[in-house]
Amino acid sequence: AILRHLARKHNLYGNGLSEQAHVDLLLEMIMDVRNGFVGLCYGPGYNDEKVATYVEGVKTHIANFEKYLGSKKFFVGDKVTICDFHIYEMITQHTLLEKSILNDAPKLAAYLKRFEELPAIRKYLDSDRFKARPINNKMANFK
Repeated sequence: AILRHLARKHNLYGNGLSEQAHVDLLLEMIMDVRNGFVGLCYGPGYNDEKVATYVEGVKTHIANFEKYLGSKKFFVGDKVTICDFHIYEMITQHTLLEKSILNDAPKLAAYLKRFEELPAIRKYLDSDRFKARPINNKMANFK
């Protein structure tokens, strides 16, 4: 709820009901990915086989995001919305888990680069405040 509230407050929720519906859909889609990732990272029995099985399964989600993005600059069009932040975060974390995860998703790979070149994002990534790792807390199996 707070994510959506902040998006509305800062004009990152899309223009009009149609764009906002796409934002909502994409937030729910990426939350499904997040839930699976959290289960992998914090669940019992973390090992290479479990990671490989997870990666194979999440490739369906990656393909769906690749298709949804299509030729758009960002997920809902030419303007960044809140879903772009969440999608960027999760896809980036998945590339840390498996470097080759975007091998069949060139549009998503290009999207990550575009997102990172947004002036405010670039400034943050280049700052001392940015830390690439850890992405999870000390209780996680994958950090």
